[in-house]
Order: sequence, then structure tokens, then C-alpha cells
Amino acid sequence: MKVLILGLGRVATELLKRLAESWRATLVDKGEDRLTEYSARFASVVRVVAGDASSPVVLEEAGLAEQDYVLALTDDDRVNLAACNFARDAGVKHILSLVNDPDQLDAFSELGVRTLSVATGPARSIYHYLQDPRIDVTPIGRGRGEIMEVEVSDNHWTDGKPAHLFGDAEWRLAAVFRGQDMLFAGPDTKLKSGDRLVFLGRPDMFQPVCSLLECSQPSFPLGHGQKLLAAFPHAGETEQPAMLDEVLHLAQNTRVKELLVLCNKDRCPLKEKLSTWSQSLDLETRVVSDNPLNDVREICDLESIGLAVIPLPQAKGISALTKATVASLAHDLPCPLLVTKQSHPYSRILVPFHGARIAEQALETAIDLAQQIGAEVTAVVVQEPEFLHDNAADATGTGDTIENWLDATLAKIRELAHIHKFTVNEAIRQGNPVREVVDLARDYNLIVLGSSSKDKGVFSPNLGDMIARKSPCSVLMVTG
Repeated sequence: MKVLILGLGRVATELLKRLAESWRATLVDKGEDRLTEYSARFASVVRVVAGDASSPVVLEEAGLAEQDYVLALTDDDRVNLAACNFARDAGVKHILSLVNDPDQLDAFSELGVRTLSVATGPARSIYHYLQDPRIDVTPIGRGRGEIMEVEVSDNHWTDGKPAHLFGDAEWRLAAVFRGQDMLFAGPDTKLKSGDRLVFLGRPDMFQPVCSLLECSQPSFPLGHGQKLLAAFPHAGETEQPAMLDEVLHLAQNTRVKELLVLCNKDRCPLKEKLSTWSQSLDLETRVVSDNPLNDVREICDLESIGLAVIPLPQAKGISALTKATVASLAHDLPCPLLVTKQSHPYSRILVPFHGARIAEQALETAIDLAQQIGAEVTAVVVQEPEFLHDNAADATGTGDTIENWLDATLAKIRELAHIHKFTVNEAIRQGNPVREVVDLARDYNLIVLGSSSKDKGVFSPNLGDMIARKSPCSVLMVTG
């Protein structure tokens, strides 16, 4: 096949690297030295012509009428447009041109020339990247369509929904990546949390797709379930109303519409308080058994619970040494767990952050909640002192130096803040993680804590459990 390449910029160079010897390439450029270099460098080059690519004389010398393809790749749209005109008049079937100025696209389209916009495509990609780095958008069909990939976060509302709900006349869900598998989306395909969705549609489908998926809309706790569950039957009669106030504070400031309260069999001093609450919240009370924590586990497993709220459970006897009660319960539940200490309203939220995925999940939960209740969020990074470890790299737990680990951890905080378009304050402490977080928490109303383990031993305490117990404010525990 014969191809005429006009202009030897970077695009032409990369193209020539890929052309096999079966191609017979003719090059036109004003630079004679470059033509000589390329003739010797690339086996596919059979002819070179020095001159202006918009000159009919030069194009005739280059054998324009004999070519199967003409590629106008100069950085001057006037030259490219003129060359395309001559190629069309010469009867060349396949013509492609770079277009440097988007305002010139129509002129090339009128000639029936395939175009690659130097500015429009990258600008659109950069815009989408600025909106959310987790979203990929690729133009197709000569710019008349797009493929958009969206990674759905865990516990998103789309979990269990059929694929036919995601689309309209301009775009639709085409495929789903689930783990290592790709599924073509049929009407009966059910989505799962963690799926990567592939949409096919017309250009600028970014906004309607994100609007449907609520890319930036707060969803806590509805992403986990529809109800709030409050269980504090063994709290004192004077403490229960204050605990319920904290639950109602959450319900009032999020989109929750249902509240389930577990009470003692013989008395439920909360009923009177609940009866005066807003009619916009559906309220239900139930009697608990002798083991209310098991009741919480069973209800969360069987019903759509978005958040479970309990007072700090008391660990007694040997279990106080061997079991992380709060963390253990949190990991048994399919939803987050709030240990109430009546520190509402939540105007300042603290998130311990060490860079792991579970810490990212906790920070995203905190941002989600803060957007709904108007709170500020601070991520605290605690460095353990180097003298506790054999070397600086051991202090991070990653094999990296403290400086590199700290930079990478702060970069993750800033990236998540950017994705959610939310300001996250940063605090850096050095010392014992539990002591530093608890000390800092005195100036906050809520800790949102990511927990990756429920294990505990006599000589290996569960840090999340210790923070939940020692914290002066309420603790929202998120598990992964």
C-alpha cells in the first residue's frame, strides 16, 4: 500500500515506527536534513520530496495521484486543508488530516476528510480527568461517540440493579468488568458493587451518566441500606435520650427515612421522645433479647440497614484481653458501626489516615457525611518514631522511607479531596498512633475510622478498637 505523509512532526515519526516494509511511504517536508535521516532510518520510506506540502507542483512530484492514502500531518491547518483539497481532486480515496484549530473542523468535514483534532480530544480527556481521575472517556467514530468507563465504589446504590435501568436514547450501558471477566450487559445483567461499567453513547454523555450514578452525590448511609438501627437498651434512662438525639441528628441531616430502635421488654423510655419526632421519618421500635449485640448482627444481616448505632460495649473478664469487641462487631456487620458518645452535632470530623485502601474508604465516608451535615474534615497522619524500628523503612510498614511514605500518603489525601471537590485539612503527628489520635480527637465531634482487622491478642492490641474505646467523641467504624 502507498501512503503519502505530509509533515514530519512527532505524529509522523511515531507512525513510521509502526509501518512495516509492506508499506511504501513517500515523505514531504521542508527540512532536507530530516528527510535524509528518515529515508535511512525507516525501511518503509521509498521516496522523499523537499518542499511546501500545499504546493500542487510538490504534490505532483510526490506522486499524489498514485497514493492509496494521504496523511496531512503538518502544524499548519492552511497547508493541510490545501493538500486535502488537491488529494480529493486527484481521486485519492483515503485522506486524513490533523486539525490544530477546532474552528477549522467544519472546513475539513466539508471535504469528507477524516480528522484528528489536536486540541479537542485531549481537552475533553483532561476535563474528564479533572472532574474525576477514576473516570476514563475515549472518543470513537471520528468524534461522534464516546466510550466512558466508571468504577463504581463499594456499597453503591447500583448494587443488584438490572442493566436496563442504565441508559436512554443517547447512551447505554454496554459492558461490565467484574474482576478479570468482561460481561456484555444484557437486560437481565445485575450490577455488583466494585464493577467497572462501560457506557457507549454520544459525545458529552459525562454529565447525564454521572447524574444517574450520583458520581459526586453524597450517599452515606444509604449506600449500605435504607434504615438506621439504634440499639442501646442497657444504657441508663438518662443516657438513652442523649444517644437518641445523636441518632436523630444523623437521620435529620442525611437522606435516611427509616429508623429502627431496639428497646428493653419492660420499658422503652424512648417511645415518648420518638412520638414527637418529624413525621417524615418512619419509626419502629422492637424488643431486644438478652443478647442485644447478637440482635444487631441478625437484623443487619436480614434487613436493609445503612448504619448501626450502639453505646460502647463493655468487655469483661478474659474477653477484655483477647477480643476486640467493637472491631469484632463492626467486621460482623454488612454496614458501618457508630459507637455513640453523644458528641453531636458533628461540626468537625477526624479521620486517621495511613494510605491503605481501608483508610481511603474511611476518608471518602467522612467527606460524604460532611457534605450532608456541613462539617469540616481533617485527615491525620501519625508517624511512629524511628527509634522503635531497626531502620527508617520499617517505621512505615511499607518498606519505604518515612519521607517517601509521608509524601505518598499526603498525595492520596489530596487526590481524594480533589475527586470529591471537598477541602480536607491535614494534620501530621509523630508518636503512638492511639495516643496521638485520641489526643487530637478532643477538638473533634466524630472520628471516622477504617478497620482492616477484628483480631486482638494479649500482646497485640487492635488499634481501631483501642481508639474506639479511648476516644472522647463518637467513633464511626468502617470495615473493608
